[in-house]
Amino acid sequence: MATTTTTLATTTTTMATTTTAITTTSTAITTTTACPVQSTAADEQAMVDYINNLRSKLAKGTLTDKTNVTMMAASDNMRKMQWNSSLAAESQAWACACVYAHSPPSRNAGENLFAQYGYPMDITSNFERAAQKWWDELVQYWVYRADNIFDGSIMAAGHFTQLAWAKTYQVGCGFAQCPNTIFPGYNAGYVVCRFLEIGNYINQEIYHPSLVPCTANVQCLATLPAVTICDADGLCA
Repeated sequence: MATTTTTLATTTTTMATTTTAITTTSTAITTTTACPVQSTAADEQAMVDYINNLRSKLAKGTLTDKTNVTMMAASDNMRKMQWNSSLAAESQAWACACVYAHSPPSRNAGENLFAQYGYPMDITSNFERAAQKWWDELVQYWVYRADNIFDGSIMAAGHFTQLAWAKTYQVGCGFAQCPNTIFPGYNAGYVVCRFLEIGNYINQEIYHPSLVPCTANVQCLATLPAVTICDADGLCA
């Protein structure tokens, strides 16, 4: 028999005039204390590597928008992602609540959610499936724009733009199994990821468009908050 699989995804948006995230849902939830699933260093590294691989392809200018014809611009300021254990602990606590809703804006971090049933329940594959689901919004919804400004008009691609936000360089995720809650009658795999710096600011660049990506061992775009050197993967570390 074929296995039924279902996924959900949701993200947040922020306004350029404020640092407070605006979410579609802000529900006060008390997290549970029993949440046996915790990510290992291997799970965490797999997620960081997966996201950086996606960001590298974008930074090098090898991807298209939803037309599958128009190439996305390369980037000369895309930072390399690293794991943040504090963000991971906060994400894990929220995942344990097993409620598919954003945490309150007081979290002061970007947040993406993902849930599925019918797929394996190991942490690494759920982390990677979540990242890929969010990134797929590039070819599903995003339309190339020369200035690469996020104006809020294509909110369906909000997960992608958070993952592609050049100045975002920290991620922490949590995973929980949630039986009969997110999907009534099914055991859901639930991934929560938080990001710093926060992305999806209205009227700001997703990343700086460039004719060519940054060059290995050369300083990245000077507008970055610290001196960063471009790696061979086209990311700034």
